[in-house]
Amino acid sequence: MKDPVTLCTGQTYERANIQRWLSSGNKTCPITMVKLKSCDLIPNHTLRRLIQDYHLTSSSFGLRKNESPAMEVDDQQLNRLVLEMDRDDSMQSCVRTLCSMAEENVNNRCRIADAGAVPVLIRLFQKDQLVDSIPSIKCHKGFDEIAACSAGGNLLQEIICLLSFIPLVDEERRAIADPRPLERLLWFLHKSNLQTRIHAARLLRKIAVVDDIMTLLGQVDGVFSGLVLLIQDESVGKQGLKSTFKALFQICLPHCNRVKAVELGVVSAILETIPIARRKNTERGLAVISLLCSCDEGRQAVLKHPASFSILLQALHVSPRATESSITTLWGAVSFNANAAAEQFVWLHHQADSICTKLLLLLHGDYSHTAKYCAINLLKTLKGSCIRSSISGLDALDPPRQS
Repeated sequence: MKDPVTLCTGQTYERANIQRWLSSGNKTCPITMVKLKSCDLIPNHTLRRLIQDYHLTSSSFGLRKNESPAMEVDDQQLNRLVLEMDRDDSMQSCVRTLCSMAEENVNNRCRIADAGAVPVLIRLFQKDQLVDSIPSIKCHKGFDEIAACSAGGNLLQEIICLLSFIPLVDEERRAIADPRPLERLLWFLHKSNLQTRIHAARLLRKIAVVDDIMTLLGQVDGVFSGLVLLIQDESVGKQGLKSTFKALFQICLPHCNRVKAVELGVVSAILETIPIARRKNTERGLAVISLLCSCDEGRQAVLKHPASFSILLQALHVSPRATESSITTLWGAVSFNANAAAEQFVWLHHQADSICTKLLLLLHGDYSHTAKYCAINLLKTLKGSCIRSSISGLDALDPPRQS
């Protein structure tokens, strides 16, 4: 616990957890299941001090001091900030304050949305006066660093940040996906500082949960190219990759968007990133590639990348999810063009034993029927005539029969 609070039943909980319980519509105490007469959360200062003391005492053993919980947002202050956002002399400070609140915890984000902030933010984002201060957005003349650092530019960046954090409903998602705000969002995805570009990717993912918006985003120029640039940015970090991969996966769910994603280099960009990504982002990146390999263009892109098979084989057994995506992608590429796959395996002849071992281990692991089917067929293909001459030592391999 970091911020213990007590209910009217006398039971103590972590604030964020009990708030999530109550906001889900539950009106009982989770432990006693007694119906609550009041949903007030009373801070347990004694327990909080004991927790802090414990962490301070234990710091010599390598335990990190517990962070102080974020202060609760005052309802009156929150309503005042939302009302004053429309005023020219206070909109910048109000949005900045709300953005700081939203970054602190999930509860603040929900309360900001409940206070009616989203329609105001969208209206500000569409405001022509703000864009007039950034000529490169309006005239499409390229990136102007001075313009992007103007008051209007800073405000639009903070609006993107705030919208990427707080909950949205479908009507609000469609308002952001309208031509004018979407055009401005994509400008910042391409031209702004790294943090704002990451927020723009997260916001794209949030609005792409509606079917018609998914399809629209795949056809709009600048969506895939901006996300590819983020993947290729060496300083993007794990959170930036997470937002980018999630956005790509969501936008590529409609089959009609996948060909364009492949044409704009999504497969190659992700393959280059996999070897240096952490486990979760490896899973996310491979999931996008597996999705794109449902079309011929995606499979062809995997075969064209000179190191794709090596990267995919290295990803086997990183985790169950990574293995599932890797093995289905490998088999999809091999079954699409066995001769091109043979050329890929030529470069891996020195790893033949390792490749076969990985595939055999997969057959005995707790993987799906589809993954095992792909592994068996890959083993058969490795033993087949088109690749046998390229890799020695596979003739003796006898793949297990499918049960």
